[in-house]
Amino acid sequence: MIDRNALEAALRQAEPAELLAAGLEITGRGAAAMAQAKDTLPPTPPSRFITPAEAGRIAGVPDKRIYDWARNKRWAHRPTKRCLRIDEKGFRQWLSAR
Repeated sequence: MIDRNALEAALRQAEPAELLAAGLEITGRGAAAMAQAKDTLPPTPPSRFITPAEAGRIAGVPDKRIYDWARNKRWAHRPTKRCLRIDEKGFRQWLSAR
């Protein structure tokens, strides 16, 4: 690990050009570390699709309101003309932001 006290002392004594170079180096290494960590994280589970009735129970509104809300929303999917399925995660996020 990094000795923070030594790092802070070195940064206080550095010239502005050295600080810029150090910042760029740290940023590059940080991005590489983030990419490596992302590869080791478990994949996010796929979202679950729910019916308008289930979405209505979640939101506490009638099913018809869900059909109204679903127009042009990213969380609304229509596999066929007469079928509406709702991305539960997206719907919950949208609902909490309302």
